[in-house]
Amino acid sequence: MRDGVPHCHQRQDDNTAAAFAQALGATPNAYGMVEAGSSLSTDMTRRIVELVPGISMDWLHTGNERFLTVEMRQPLRRVADGQLQGVTSHHHRHG
Repeated sequence: MRDGVPHCHQRQDDNTAAAFAQALGATPNAYGMVEAGSSLSTDMTRRIVELVPGISMDWLHTGNERFLTVEMRQPLRRVADGQLQGVTSHHHRHG
C-alpha cells in the first residue's frame, strides 16, 4: 500500500479500475499510475474522500490506520491481507 491506496482489485481488475477511475473523474491510466506507486494529487485525494465514506485525506497520504473510521479499518485490513473472495494483491500477483 502506498499513499494509503490499497493495491488490489477483483479478478476483473481492468473493468473495476476503469469504473473507479471514471467515478473519480480520472483516466484509467492516471489511476493506474497511482496504484503503481505515484503520489495522489490533491484533487484525486479530495475526490476519493468524497466518494468513499470513512476514508480520510490523512489516511490516503500516510497509510496510518488511526486516520480511518473504525468501520473502515477491518474491511481494509482484509483487503490488504487478500482475505476477500476474488481479491488479489499486486504484491502477490504475477502476470
